[in-house]
Amino acid sequence: MFSVNLTMLCDPAAGLGQLSGTQVARPVGRIPGVGKVTEEKLKQLEVQTIADLRAMDLPTREGRFGCYGVHLYELARGIDESDVRSSCPSSSNERSGGILW
Repeated sequence: MFSVNLTMLCDPAAGLGQLSGTQVARPVGRIPGVGKVTEEKLKQLEVQTIADLRAMDLPTREGRFGCYGVHLYELARGIDESDVRSSCPSSSNERSGGILW
């Protein structure tokens, strides 16, 4: 496993896991993997922006969201350890051994 920049969140000039000021001002719902239900639960805790989520301590997050709270902690910092998956079908040709002519 390896860390992956969250393209829509991370500042390339700042380095892996570093978010710019404008990025942390974005709503928590902009974080990949944070859906409407999680966003609503966070809003009930007065967490509306990525900056708010970053300010929330890890034990509170774990207490409210279990192991997903740790994942939220990482996502709020631009860290995602999940596997990279393509949404596009493979373009390899099985009969030609993967070589397209």
